[in-house]
Amino acid sequence: MTSHHADIVIHCIAGQLLIFDLSTVQLLREQYQICGVLGGTLFQIPQQSVFLGLPLQLMPEEAVWLVRHAGAILVDDAAAHRKTTEKAIEREKAEATRTHAWAVRRAVLVERGLTQVLEREEAQRAITSTKSVETEALPVQIDMASSPILLDQAAVSTCTLSLDSPAFPKINERQCALYTHLHHHGYFMTPGLRFGGYFVAYPGDPLRFHSHFLATGLAYDEPFQVMDLVACGRLGTAVKKAWLIGATRPAQDAKDKNESEKEAYSCFTIQWAGM
Repeated sequence: MTSHHADIVIHCIAGQLLIFDLSTVQLLREQYQICGVLGGTLFQIPQQSVFLGLPLQLMPEEAVWLVRHAGAILVDDAAAHRKTTEKAIEREKAEATRTHAWAVRRAVLVERGLTQVLEREEAQRAITSTKSVETEALPVQIDMASSPILLDQAAVSTCTLSLDSPAFPKINERQCALYTHLHHHGYFMTPGLRFGGYFVAYPGDPLRFHSHFLATGLAYDEPFQVMDLVACGRLGTAVKKAWLIGATRPAQDAKDKNESEKEAYSCFTIQWAGM
């Protein structure tokens, strides 16, 4: 079983899977062949469509692969924020309690005329307060690129999710199997909706390569109509791609051929050659 990778934290917010850490975005692209989709915009220019920034949104299949193969951590962001806020409120309450206790004691000392005791304790409190202010005023180097969200780490560690959690988007195992197969063979995947497929598969980084396939995962014995075959084949050819369909072969067939789990997958490509 893969251990958790401390550098990969996926925030689950309202069914969306987001990465807010810039170094993690770089790690995913360079080491794990995962691009995601940048969706961040400037508050004052919400309609910009070029040069989008953080957060990076992942497809469910990308998140599933990261959890299963890279030990990524899924965090229930709403719960983590609640816990962080609760701890901040508790600290404020404790400070208010201490302030109130001192006000009561000061009133008692004044009432009893213990001015020397009062002056001594006020001097001690002033020294303690000065040290606290000096400590808080020390310059602290904060890497905003790698720490855009200041969540309490204890809250993050106690608000993790599993893949079968209701807060995680429903998993399509057929598409996950196809994603894993293509990823194993070095392909980068991006959402394929704009081209009529489930994935768009690139032989390398999408910034450097043209995509080769429109990819869709199916069940091994799942029927599909000839019209779909023709339509998807023509669509793929029209955008200079081949339509790729894949399915996991039945366990018995793979076992008979002594194939590994990674090899027990079949893919076919369809291209439209015209009449």
